[in-house]
This record gives sequence, C-alpha cells and structure tokens, in this order.
Amino acid sequence: MCRNKIMFLLFLNAILLVVSCQEEHVLGTKPQASDVKFSVTQETGFDNRVYLENQMAGVIPFWDYSIGNSTKQKDTVVFIFPGDYWIKFSAFGAGGSSDVDSVKVHISNLCGDCITDEGLINLTDRTTGKFWKLFRITLGPASGNGDAVWADVNWWDPGTTNMQDSAYFDLNNAFNYIRYHNGQKTKSSFTFNSDEMLTGSILPNAGKSILIPPGNQMPIADGSGEMADADKTKYRIFKLNADTLVVGQGSYYTASRTTEDWGFFHWYVRAK
Repeated sequence: MCRNKIMFLLFLNAILLVVSCQEEHVLGTKPQASDVKFSVTQETGFDNRVYLENQMAGVIPFWDYSIGNSTKQKDTVVFIFPGDYWIKFSAFGAGGSSDVDSVKVHISNLCGDCITDEGLINLTDRTTGKFWKLFRITLGPASGNGDAVWADVNWWDPGTTNMQDSAYFDLNNAFNYIRYHNGQKTKSSFTFNSDEMLTGSILPNAGKSILIPPGNQMPIADGSGEMADADKTKYRIFKLNADTLVVGQGSYYTASRTTEDWGFFHWYVRAK
C-alpha cells in the first residue's frame, strides 16, 4: 500500500513537472511585435470611458495610458479632461517584452462628474476652483496632529496675518495651480496623490499629498536643509475639508532624519 502511494506521488509530480515546463515554454518566448493583439475601445456616447483588453495568451500585459498604467488583462480607464491621449501596450514573458504598440484616443468633453475623490473635490471645488489663504506656518510633531489640533478656523480674519501668500487650485480642463505671492501671480500644474506611502518614516500609513513642479511651489520649510530637490515639491496633507487645508513638510521628506518626529505645517483657509 505504501509503495503504491509513493509511486502515485511520483507520477503526480511528473505530471506537474511537464505542465510547469509547458507553461515556462509559453512565458519563456519573447513576444514578437507581429503577435501583439489587443483592443482599445471607447464607450459610445461617452468617449471619456475607454476599455482595454489584452488578446494574447500566456503573457503579462502592460498598459501605459498617460495618466497611469495597468497590468490587468482587461481594464477600464476614465479620462476627465478633453484632448488626445496615447495608450501604449506591450506584452511581457520570461524571455523579454514585445515592442511597444500605441493607439491614440480623442476625448471630446470635460467630465466634471468623473471627479469623485472627496479630497480632490475639497481642494478644487472641481472645475469651479478654490482660493486658499496662508495664515500660519508652525513647527510641531508630525505624527501627533489631528482634528483636535487642526480645528476649523472659522474665526480667521484677513487682518490677523501679514503672510502675502495664497494658493488656487481648479480642474478646468487640467490640474491647474496658481500661486499668489507678494502681489505676483504664477501659474503651473499640480498632482494629487491619494495614496502616498512613506516607507520607514514616522508616517507609516498611506496618506494624501500634493506635488507641485519646481519653481512655483507653495512655501518650502526645510528646517534641516536635508530635503532633496524632488522632495521640496511634495506636501503631505494633514487636514483637508471644505474650509481648512493643512499641508506639511518635515523629517519624513529628509534623507537621514526620517525617524525624528517633526514637521512644518502650512495652515490655509478658504478665502473665497
């Protein structure tokens, strides 16, 4: 009985080995450009919604669609803003990746209703836009602040501060940002990250952040002088509702002080 059982297990292992080798052979072949098969389809009557489908067996697809990427066999992408977008497709096997193939899609209209992230809505009021007035920058423990500390500042009076700095965000056909500083107005863009991870820092949980290209950032507070230039463009969001915006820069964006619990907090209130 025992011998029969052992023979059965050896037979089963042999079958699994054959199957494994067959799968490895499929994935081990580098996909050729002539073999690439995929579809990109826009929804009739609502071309903001685009359907992606890989039609090749035994490969891992990679989609690059300007506003993000995906490795799903089938995926759906919704473009908020009108314009032309390139969707790039490549297929990966253990033997390498195929050449990239591309399809251009045209988005006809702005889809304000497609903006559903509550934080992004509070920051921008969608296409309407929102002004934020800076009234305080303060230093404190980055991990020890919450609603109890960042109370709503409905008492704020423009006469209580001399900080000549305001921020404006809107989603009118793009991620638009304007800084008003000492009477000067400069325009650029912004990125809203709803799932920023800071590995090994005193802020271990995912959080929201704002990224603004170099040269037009909100005020920069680099107390230790250790932030890399790329990190000076990032602002962690500590509080964001319809009337209050608190963003910070601190030890979690430095090269060697990530275990030190401090941050500079920029307090903004809705100005209009």
